[in-house]
Amino acid sequence: MKRQILILCGAIAAALCLFCSSSAQASEWNEMTYLTFSAPFELPGVALPPGTYLFKRPDSPSDHNIVQVFSKDGKNLYGTFCTVPFDRQTPSAEPSVTLQETAKGAPDAIEAWFYPGRVTGDKFIYPDKHGHQRANAN
Repeated sequence: MKRQILILCGAIAAALCLFCSSSAQASEWNEMTYLTFSAPFELPGVALPPGTYLFKRPDSPSDHNIVQVFSKDGKNLYGTFCTVPFDRQTPSAEPSVTLQETAKGAPDAIEAWFYPGRVTGDKFIYPDKHGHQRANAN
């Protein structure tokens, strides 16, 4: 009887280790980061006030070219955005964004989001003046 309990405890411990390692991989996969903005900014189809926002990927390998932006606490989803890969020469130790030029008086528009330590980021796809989705030219 004691041997059966030990085997059962060993199986439970192994399952818990597998679950914990899966959670850690999912956390790395979704690239969750917090970014704080001191001025209003835009993403495709949405303007947001200054504040701290949560940027992440959905927890699905098939959605690697999608970025979601939430409130700091993760309760409010402000948008789910299609992206394309965007390269830069040097990685940053901190999460970062690049901005694109906007009309005078308009909020800054985020061009791309970069996870720390990566040279490839996510370029947001903005609609052109006719409403078609496109990645903005550099």
